[in-house]
Amino acid sequence: VLDILHTADFTGNGTTYLLDESGGLVMASGSQSSVPPNEGLEDVWQTVRLDGQDAIVRSIALSIPGWRMVTAIPLQSLLLEASSLQGQILLFALGMGVLILILATWTAGYNSRGIRALADSMQRAQQGDLDTQIIIDSEDEIGTLQHSFNYMIRKTEQMME
Repeated sequence: VLDILHTADFTGNGTTYLLDESGGLVMASGSQSSVPPNEGLEDVWQTVRLDGQDAIVRSIALSIPGWRMVTAIPLQSLLLEASSLQGQILLFALGMGVLILILATWTAGYNSRGIRALADSMQRAQQGDLDTQIIIDSEDEIGTLQHSFNYMIRKTEQMME
């Protein structure tokens, strides 16, 4: 029975009580001294003051007429767990943000290499080096511009000849 009562306390920080038909304590899984009220706790979680602190309490009717199992979990322990979880989520989100920033920077650099090559070749052509050619390494818009630049340089050389 005590194992069942321990299992009912899913946090490990609360106490589960076995109450008889008169509301008397039959057995408890923890060390809390006061027993939560037996009335008004019908299969819903409610906040109750126990041993000078707030606790969430739920009462479940058992198959024995009038007997109930009541689980009380200190609200403070739930808030501490929630705070810890919030910190872990924040740390995870921060890590993911850094990872996304690194990937976005790498992707932008990788995708702009064709534009940089085109700009460098245009600068050389502007300075009079008409032997410059760009290696076309993509079939996207940048590749189309690279192809057009190479064509323009060839036509300019032909016109100069």
